[in-house]
Amino acid sequence: MFVTFGDLDDPGSLQEIGPRDFSAIFGAGTRLNSILISITDEPISGGHIEHVLKWLTLPRKQFLDLGGGENPLRIKRSGTTEFIGTNAFLGEVK
Repeated sequence: MFVTFGDLDDPGSLQEIGPRDFSAIFGAGTRLNSILISITDEPISGGHIEHVLKWLTLPRKQFLDLGGGENPLRIKRSGTTEFIGTNAFLGEVK
């Protein structure tokens, strides 16, 4: 799943991007050509994303208040809502 934010300061501005939809979000001619994933023994780098998405470090209540009392990281599809946890942006992918 690829996501972007219309406003980096607003987790509620999260929107999913389909692999063929990059040009609709990022401009004509933008496309996803390939992805390379490597397994490594290197430690996870940290700290940068928290500077960009400052709301990741908010206390839980303050974070939920951004979504009117519930998780503001939502993707709506086909009549259902999928919530994404902040851990999706932090730490190790398992």
